[in-house]
Amino acid sequence: MQKICVLTDADKGVGLNICRLLCRRCPDIFYVTTREIEVGQQIMEKLKEMGTYPEYHQLDVTDRESVIRFRDHIQSKNGSIVTLINNVAIGARLSNTTYEDAKFIINNYYYGYVNVQEILFPLLADNGRVLYLSLASSTSRIKNDYWRERLSMKHLRQNDINDFLQWFLETMKTGDFTDNYIADDKVRAIYSISTVSLTLLVKLQQKQLAPRNVSVNFLHPRWAQIY
Repeated sequence: MQKICVLTDADKGVGLNICRLLCRRCPDIFYVTTREIEVGQQIMEKLKEMGTYPEYHQLDVTDRESVIRFRDHIQSKNGSIVTLINNVAIGARLSNTTYEDAKFIINNYYYGYVNVQEILFPLLADNGRVLYLSLASSTSRIKNDYWRERLSMKHLRQNDINDFLQWFLETMKTGDFTDNYIADDKVRAIYSISTVSLTLLVKLQQKQLAPRNVSVNFLHPRWAQIY
C-alpha cells in the first residue's frame, strides 16, 4: 500500500517553497490539491520549474462530491493517507457582515472539514498525522453564557457545535446578533465563531483518532521563518 501525503487548498497562501519541502518529506506520493483546476495547473508548472514533481488532484473540501471523487482516486491507487495537511486559510471578507458572508466563512472553516472527517479520515493510516494550518481559538471568546457553558462540557458532541453554528446563523439571518454574544465586533465575530467551532471539532477528532495513534493538531507558522 502506498503512503500518501495530501495538502488541501495549496493556492491559499501556503507558498511554493512549502510545497517543495513537503514533497521531499513525503515517503511515496505527495498530492497538491486546489479548488480551481486552472490554478492547480499553474502551481504544478511552477513546482516543476523548481525540480519538484508532486501529483495533482482537484479538491474542494466544501463540496462533498469533490471530496468523494478524491477519496475514490486515492483508493484506486491502493493508498493510505499518512499525512493530511488542511490549509484552512480563505480569502478575507472582513468588510462584509451579511448572513451569506457568515454561511460562506463557516462552510469554509468548519463544515468543509466535517466533510474531510467523514470521507477522508477512513483512509488515514495508523500512526498518521492530521495538521490544520490555522489559528486555534477557545470558548472564552463566547460571551453568551448558555453557549459558553454548553460548548465547555466534558462530553461535548459534534451536534453541540452544529447547534451553536445554526443558532449563530439564525441571529445573523434575523438581525438579532448583538455584541453581547461574542468578544468581537460583528465583522470579526464571524471568524471567531468559525475558529472556535473548528477548534472544538479538532478536539473531538483527537479523541476519535487516538485509538489509532493518529495525531491531530493545529499549526500557525510564520511562513517567513519556514522559507
